[in-house]
Amino acid sequence: MKPYRLITVFIASILFLAQSADACTGIRVTAKDGSVIYGRTLEYGLPMPTNIIVVPSGIQFTGTTKPNTQNGKKWTVKYAFTGVAPYNYQVAIDGVNSQGLAAGTFLFPNYANYPELTSKNESQAVAPWELTTYILSQFSTIDEVKKGLSDVTVVQVTAPEMNNSVPPVHYIIHDAQGNSLVIEYVNGQLKTYDDPLGVITNSPTFDWHMTNLANYINLNVNNVPAVQLNNNVDLTALGQGSGLLGMPGDFTPPSRFIRAVVFSQSTLPIETGDDGVFRVFHILNQFDIPKGSVRAKDGNQTELDYTVWTSVANLKDKKYYFRTYKNQQVRMVDLMKISTQSNKIQTFPMTSDTEMPQATPITN
Repeated sequence: MKPYRLITVFIASILFLAQSADACTGIRVTAKDGSVIYGRTLEYGLPMPTNIIVVPSGIQFTGTTKPNTQNGKKWTVKYAFTGVAPYNYQVAIDGVNSQGLAAGTFLFPNYANYPELTSKNESQAVAPWELTTYILSQFSTIDEVKKGLSDVTVVQVTAPEMNNSVPPVHYIIHDAQGNSLVIEYVNGQLKTYDDPLGVITNSPTFDWHMTNLANYINLNVNNVPAVQLNNNVDLTALGQGSGLLGMPGDFTPPSRFIRAVVFSQSTLPIETGDDGVFRVFHILNQFDIPKGSVRAKDGNQTELDYTVWTSVANLKDKKYYFRTYKNQQVRMVDLMKISTQSNKIQTFPMTSDTEMPQATPITN
């Protein structure tokens, strides 16, 4: 099969995403039956057509090294995967594969900086938006990802139409054993971090977010008990939630990171994977941004950052669930069923107001 090519329109679109969105949040929980559940939101400043793609094994890809130029790493899909593709292009920026490995691309502005393309690294080069697809198609565990990253290099791929900008992103990977890994390129160097909490947001770097957690060591899901002051003055909490007094509630990446840790770590024990899917959707409700709550001024134009879609993946069952801003019904792709139905990439509109073919809504 011929390699699937990413054209300039897609590059320009994903670069605009990088400039307009900075509020994605990802979490992970584990159920008693061993199911690992990964969920995330994606925020964007303008309407963005998105599709669900299902990529079977055997499909060939070639890494993008320059706009409209695929001279980079060549690879063949080893493991089928499904996920979200922006616009009408066949690259997943989020998804899960047939081995229960999940991968997500998150905005990382002002910090992401990739190696320059050279004659030495060109044969293993991919563009920033292609690493998730490469990982999903090649690996089954975090250990494999760690070893395999030495065979691929994310390089600076510019788009003249966007003032030679490069999409600033970092990545989170989860496997079915409950391990998580954050991948970042900073100052042209690859950095990886084990992520014991399974949480990610955006800038600054992951290690900074983990250090910042210590500033909120006082947070507790248990209510604060009443205290007595001098002269027999009793003080009691005004209502429920006093233990979390001081938890940041804004939508900046550091604040969302704190909330994501609190909510994902404090959730009650989960019995099954299906229960975990519902639980993660409920947790991610805390990060849902309605239009108008986050705005950016660009001259006379106002961009509204809002939650375009929310996705949840059950890494044990290899099922990928999602809902969109305009369609809050949760829909699902059963990768193990649909990936065997074709030897070509299948595409389904994510933003459709109707049921997606071959998909089943969650039922309780």
